Amino acid sequence: MTTVVGIGSCGIDYFAIVPHLLGPDEKINAERLEVHAGGVTGNNLTQVARLGAKPGGLGSSATTRVGGLLRAPLLKMGWTFPESK
Repeated sequence: MTTVVGIGSCGIDYFAIVPHLLGPDEKINAERLEVHAGGVTGNNLTQVARLGAKPGGLGSSATTRVGGLLRAPLLKMGWTFPESK
C-alpha cells in the first residue's frame, strides 16, 4: 500500500448551510452549522485516503477539544498518528 505523508496545517472548516445562494446585499440566517476536520493538508490527505493510499501527517495535534475535532474523523479515514510522549 502506498503511504502519503503530508507536512502542513490541518484545521477546522465551518460550513453554514443556507437555504439558497445570497444575492447582493441580502442577509439570511443559516439553517445549521457543520464543523469538519479540514485545512489544506487535511483535505488533501483525506482525498488520498479515499483513493486507497494510507495517509499520515507530520505536525502537532493537541489533546484539546479542537484537537479531538481534528483527530477523530481523520482516524476514521485511516490516518495514523504517532503516540505522544
